[in-house]
Amino acid sequence: MLSQTEIVDVLLASLDWNGFYQKSRCAVCLMSVIVFVLHLMSVVFLGKSVKHQCRLPVSLNVTIDDVIHDVWTADNVSLYNVTLGECTVEINNGSHVIFTSHCVEGYTYNDDDQSSFATEWDLVCNDQYLSDVSQIVYVGGQMFGSLFFTRFADTHGRKKVLTVTSLLFQVCTLACSFPPNFPVYLVLKFACGAVIACSYQVSVILMLELLPKERRAIVEQLKTFLWSTSLLFLCFIAYVTRQLSWHYTQLTLSLISLYVVVLWWVTDESLPWLFAANKLKEAEVLLQKIARINKVNYENVSNILKNNFVQFESYASPDTQLSGAGQSGDGTKKAKQEDHVMVFLKNRHLLKLTLISSFLSFTVTMVYEGLLMMSPNLREDFYLGFVLGVVTEFPATVLFSFLINRIGRKKCIYIFQILAGVLLLLSTVLSNTPLSDNIPGRYWVSLVTSLIGRLAFSVSYSSVVLYVTELFPTSVRNTGCGIAGVGTYFGSMIAPYARSLSRRLPLVPTTIIGLLCLVVPFTILNLPETNGRELAHTLEDLERVMTVKATRPKPFCRRLLPCWYSKHAVVNNTHNEVSVHVVHIESSTSCIFQTSHKFINTESSSSCTFSNPS
Repeated sequence: MLSQTEIVDVLLASLDWNGFYQKSRCAVCLMSVIVFVLHLMSVVFLGKSVKHQCRLPVSLNVTIDDVIHDVWTADNVSLYNVTLGECTVEINNGSHVIFTSHCVEGYTYNDDDQSSFATEWDLVCNDQYLSDVSQIVYVGGQMFGSLFFTRFADTHGRKKVLTVTSLLFQVCTLACSFPPNFPVYLVLKFACGAVIACSYQVSVILMLELLPKERRAIVEQLKTFLWSTSLLFLCFIAYVTRQLSWHYTQLTLSLISLYVVVLWWVTDESLPWLFAANKLKEAEVLLQKIARINKVNYENVSNILKNNFVQFESYASPDTQLSGAGQSGDGTKKAKQEDHVMVFLKNRHLLKLTLISSFLSFTVTMVYEGLLMMSPNLREDFYLGFVLGVVTEFPATVLFSFLINRIGRKKCIYIFQILAGVLLLLSTVLSNTPLSDNIPGRYWVSLVTSLIGRLAFSVSYSSVVLYVTELFPTSVRNTGCGIAGVGTYFGSMIAPYARSLSRRLPLVPTTIIGLLCLVVPFTILNLPETNGRELAHTLEDLERVMTVKATRPKPFCRRLLPCWYSKHAVVNNTHNEVSVHVVHIESSTSCIFQTSHKFINTESSSSCTFSNPS
């Protein structure tokens, strides 16, 4: 009998993973990715800084040596020289500054076509940090939603939570288009962040659970490509609406998510979740629907079910169970127990995964968004600078798609994180230190080095996102990813300040970013590779995966038997018999001990003998 994990994977493979059903449902879920990206990075354009100076005062009186002087009168006659700076008004008597004041009459902006909420509410000078605060509040809402909303997708199902949170987001984002003042805008941004975080997380999980294990990387490949495309689309919308008020830019972004009004009728519950919750009747109905849409013979699917379930037809029986997994009929109750947040503290393997995943999420998010926030600084043209930073992600998507299944998740992270760290540090040295003044074409060398470093990091970023998602068992995946996602939101909160800090200390942000890239590979050394393995469903599955310790086998024997071998291998050149004690077959759900004897006809007449570890 197959285990629960293997049953689900066989079913997904037998239903034509590339059928119309999977394509259409993935397309719907990918809309959440587009909406998430558009609103996450919209602050780059909606809250951008515009060149400004103090508004010319109608009248200005100052007291010097207890004498009141009319510096500026209503008839525009001044007895002194008045200098209007970005944040101060200076009064000069000849070459001496005799008085300095803040902008008492407000500000004027040099480019009327560059509207943003920073210009509407004068978030400049001492209030410049408030522009970044809006992003912090938005990400804080995402953190709140990740902690308290995503877990409902594990207990109540993916479909219900996705529909409700998507509808709530549509209402909140429309309200964000015309807020009466900045405090109200912050409240609405918090609400938007709380619900979009949940809907985005559930959408990604739904796509992941639509495909068999060998095809799961497609989800991240699609998401990576669409992420970059969405950023270019955001820049296009901002450029087209640049001569309008920022309110209309926000409204345009809001109208893109109107598809949510039909979301309930174009999505289905996750098949792995239905099995994990022991909802077998609903699972069979969904299987029939998928087979019908994909034009697959349902008889083969039905045989898989009947051969691996006890009393499958007896839905009324509360004792219906997975025969291979040994899971009791009270699967829903068990799923709810495993979902409780306390299990993340009590289970040492789950706690280890959560801590490492949180650090990974924090680091890669802060680096990625920090680089994106500083992209406009690459060129004098604001929009061109942003586009240059985004364009590097397209070749990164191709590299990720080509390598992720060939060399695995961990190797992708090792190689490209180190490469990104080295190149970004080199770019920092070239552009911000006097040591490189004599290098010909220093600016262009620094620019190309920086762009290649961003390309390498984009590959690693996608690998980390996929890897973290695959580590958690199905029964707690949404909750686990939600908790680990807290690191993501802390990274997003800090990222906006990279833009502000780069204006004052250009050497600091990129140096920190480069060093963090070099730290990441060391944090995953003791975690398992997930490439080509079934997703774990229960905590018992996770326990088996995390406790397996085996050395890498000989290449020939590894091709012969794709198993976990013991570290004791004896080569015998005089016998053709291979006696193999298989310790762990590559499955995240079962631990199977067996002994097999195979006779191998080889030209070298060599064989390998593996012994069961004791």
